[in-house]
Amino acid sequence: FMYVAALTNQQLIDKGNQMMDETDQAIERSKQ
Repeated sequence: FMYVAALTNQQLIDKGNQMMDETDQAIERSKQ
């Protein structure tokens, strides 16, 4: 159970990082 929870946590972190990257890219594009 703990392993599954840790895996889910990592997936949430990965998803959060991915969303931040996409937001950063959108901001960079809007600056141009």
